[in-house]
Amino acid sequence: MRDDEPPGASRDLLGQAPAGVAGLGRDLGFVERVFAGLAPSDPPIRSRMRLRMAVGVVLYLAWTAWAIGLRVEHGIFAGLFLGLVAWSPKTARFAWLLLPFFGVGILYDNMRLFVGLRADTIHVADLYHAELSWFGVQGPSGLETLPEFLQRHTHPILDFLCGLAYITYLAQVFVIGLVFYVVDRERFTQLAWTFFWVNVAGIVTYLVYPAAPPWYVAAHGLGPAVLTAVPSAAGAARFDALIGVGLFESFYSRNANVFGAMPSLHCAYPTVVFLTARTRGWRWSVPCGLFAILVMFSAVYLNHHYLMDVVVGVAYAVAAFALVHVGRSVLRKRAHDPVRALVSPPAVFGQDR
Repeated sequence: MRDDEPPGASRDLLGQAPAGVAGLGRDLGFVERVFAGLAPSDPPIRSRMRLRMAVGVVLYLAWTAWAIGLRVEHGIFAGLFLGLVAWSPKTARFAWLLLPFFGVGILYDNMRLFVGLRADTIHVADLYHAELSWFGVQGPSGLETLPEFLQRHTHPILDFLCGLAYITYLAQVFVIGLVFYVVDRERFTQLAWTFFWVNVAGIVTYLVYPAAPPWYVAAHGLGPAVLTAVPSAAGAARFDALIGVGLFESFYSRNANVFGAMPSLHCAYPTVVFLTARTRGWRWSVPCGLFAILVMFSAVYLNHHYLMDVVVGVAYAVAAFALVHVGRSVLRKRAHDPVRALVSPPAVFGQDR
């Protein structure tokens, strides 16, 4: 504690120190501050941070124009982000905290570029037989995978519930994230960065272990991968038929990666939300937990994932949550320790001073 910091002085949920300790933790670099959830501590740092964000948007637009071509949504995204940065320090901070979500959007926008980097071996038959070995169920003609079993036991009520859960899984992350931004920014930052890193891990896995989903095997068999296979809504098409709107058909028609079944990020996302919300009491943990279970069942019931994909997706979520929690704890301790701030080396991402 510094001499000018009163005993018991506290910090807000963004790590903003009282005026007497405003300079504490400035040894952390810009990206480290974002990761730790620490707010800018004085106007010069805040102004510099806003300038960096604006330059980042310009670089993003330049890259997009060169690599994949600009679309209307890119202009909308850039305009919204720049508007938040320019409007006021408070809205700039909001945009600053949204960086992990924007980063995920940029990753997926560039997914078509990554597909060319994936491994040559597409896992079709080996993954199918592994699923049979671990989670096979008895069918009329012997062992079959759980997705195959469920395709023979569909029901309109399940079609609707599973389809609804499967199309709102991403909205849940954003809605809960917005609530946390208002009521609990510590959890918001934890959620945002766990969401970012679980997506990075998922995309890397798609590249090094491209895997065919169950619907692909049903359509094309267990032979060599058909690289020209068209994306499919699979069992989710039953939901489209029920509501009379091709939501899943439209969504999956834009899918750039047919062979991205392992892991199931559909299941990872609600798991991340559950892990973040679970300690706020049963009013949070029970609904979030039940929704996560429903999405997991839906992934298999709608023939999009094997149970192995689900298990690995959940494991990725748990690992990302734990790593972010530990990493942020280390950074926050470093930022709040005046002794370490005096002796620690420069941050690897550069200084904010």
